[in-house]
Amino acid sequence: MRTTGPLVLIPCSASKLPTPKPVPARDLYTGGYHRAARRTAEALTADGGTVQVLSGRHGLVSLDTPLLPYETRITDPDAVTPAELRAQAAALGYGNATVVIVLAGADYVAAAREVWPHASTPLLNLGIGQQLQRLAEIRDTANAPRRAIQDVAHDALVSHRVPFAHVEYQDDDDVYIHTTGVLLYGADADGVWLVAHGSDEVDPFDLNSVEALLRAQARTALACAGLTVTGHDDDHFFRITR
Repeated sequence: MRTTGPLVLIPCSASKLPTPKPVPARDLYTGGYHRAARRTAEALTADGGTVQVLSGRHGLVSLDTPLLPYETRITDPDAVTPAELRAQAAALGYGNATVVIVLAGADYVAAAREVWPHASTPLLNLGIGQQLQRLAEIRDTANAPRRAIQDVAHDALVSHRVPFAHVEYQDDDDVYIHTTGVLLYGADADGVWLVAHGSDEVDPFDLNSVEALLRAQARTALACAGLTVTGHDDDHFFRITR
């Protein structure tokens, strides 16, 4: 069953424990990339969430599921199909997950986005070495001592190159945002608010698409920092909590 927090998907691995008996998935997959992704996924879900292996043979697999070795890759003709993945996700209660993070490369991203088109993909279009470095960075951020949530959110947005809006002036009743970007405001002990803003200089016909892109970029950045974003995709404002 689904728990509060992100759904984090990690890849299986070609390297497996040569065992004649089923063993938990966490013990079966021995590849270094899988282990790095798993450590990062476990850090991201330490305060809540779910880790699932995306297996070429079995589809969605929990780390405790007993499995025998197999040879099916996610791109093989006999690999799990998108229809099978969607059925599994629905049965497990993940079909409508709003925060989904895929800690894997392009082939796994393609499979995951058949079910969750909105999934965050922090490793996409990176080389293997860069992916491993990014996994370490995400893991270090998740494991860092608890900092003010506004600082964590700010650093996550900066690291993902999400533009910040320039505030012309702000008082208790009003704020004038001069440029296109996001703004963090209203921080308290429980969280902080984010607004995505397209400036008046943007063509009105493109304003919604510009703001939608900003919101999508912000969601990805914040999810990869282990933060929870509350708000629909068409909302101007997001509430950010741990």
